[in-house]
Amino acid sequence: MKPSFFFYYLLIMGAALVSCAGAVPIVVDYTDDPVVWNINKPLKVVYVGSFAQTGYDLVLMDGEKKIALTNKKFTVTPTNLTVTANYPPDMPLPVDDGLMLKLTVPSMKSNLYSATLIPDFENPSIKILAMSPAIKKGGSGVVIFEARDANMKTVTIKDNSKKVFYAQPFQADGYYICFIGWHMKQPAYTASIYAEDVAGNLSMLPVGFKTVDFKYPVGKVDLDKTYEKDKTKELGLSETNLQGVDKYKVIQQELAAQSKVNISQLTSLHPKGIIEGFTLKAFKPLLKLRGTSAFGKIREYFFEGVKQKESVHMGVDLASEPKDSVYTSNEGVVIFSGYNGGYGNTAVIDHGLGIYTIYSHCTEILVKVGQTVHPGDKIAITGKTGVASGDHLHFGVLVQGVYVNSEEWLNPYWIQTNVTKVIDQAKKLMK
Repeated sequence: MKPSFFFYYLLIMGAALVSCAGAVPIVVDYTDDPVVWNINKPLKVVYVGSFAQTGYDLVLMDGEKKIALTNKKFTVTPTNLTVTANYPPDMPLPVDDGLMLKLTVPSMKSNLYSATLIPDFENPSIKILAMSPAIKKGGSGVVIFEARDANMKTVTIKDNSKKVFYAQPFQADGYYICFIGWHMKQPAYTASIYAEDVAGNLSMLPVGFKTVDFKYPVGKVDLDKTYEKDKTKELGLSETNLQGVDKYKVIQQELAAQSKVNISQLTSLHPKGIIEGFTLKAFKPLLKLRGTSAFGKIREYFFEGVKQKESVHMGVDLASEPKDSVYTSNEGVVIFSGYNGGYGNTAVIDHGLGIYTIYSHCTEILVKVGQTVHPGDKIAITGKTGVASGDHLHFGVLVQGVYVNSEEWLNPYWIQTNVTKVIDQAKKLMK
């Protein structure tokens, strides 16, 4: 007799196929009919529920012809059933029409599982339409390409550090856009496009970026008694008998304790859904820009003449006058607003396509999480909260969680050459 309560799901190379009765499904990616299989890789069927049967058969029906994939008999019946099957190596490849996959139980007249099967042996096709002419160590670039397959599953770019950047459908079906970032600590850079379909067929195409090496400078930061006094007040620390370096360590511990989010993780969410168009202009967060510390600078922190730590500056420091107004130059959505440890009062904005900007050390943040901002909106007031000894704005850019050279994104020529022209060129080829 057919069980009154059960559900099962079918997985093919990580793609879940679910059917259920009277229960909440575990995973739903798409419908369970048809099943797409490249025949060359194992097929996995997982039946979860009350399986009070003595055995099973998994067969492929090719018209009137039955192809046995696997079968098994039980002495002790399992609660959950996992069936793994390979296509018989000596069997001719099946035709494209009329194939059925069936999971049956000898003691039952009906099928436990039945679905149309579509064999898929073709790898996705990939063609690059346009890309940034070069990528600088620590910098970023964009690739626009065509990737097609009737059963596409994922389209990504993976670099030689194994960082995965997710591509987003662009303009029309089969076209994709992806911004990437070369982390400044990565000595050399290569990247490739990967397109995989639901049957497990995979294509790879290297992206021929011209790479430009760059050596970032080393600098020194002196923190004095004023820093100690400011941070004690800012963090609400009580006066103690700790002096000098010990006081510095207490401040650093308290700053770390007040770090609410990991910025890299927060900005790693990859874009989804088709994007019809994208425009971006150079950022200008302060009306009068004066750089005080460059991106990528290796900074050595000293307190009362003693070296405390060394860190890499993952942004650019900008200053004009105390408590200056901070503006956004491009539309976006605020995803963080608040105090975040060494960054102090901070805002993070999502501009789409995996591009995020960060504004830190502010006296005050004027926007809230979920708020949409537009070019020219005032979003903050500069300050010296967090690890900052003087009033300024720390401005940073991340691409899908990777800190990239924010100085590029302040440069109108770089934006025109590496973003605007690339998008315009790709659009012409897509017509």
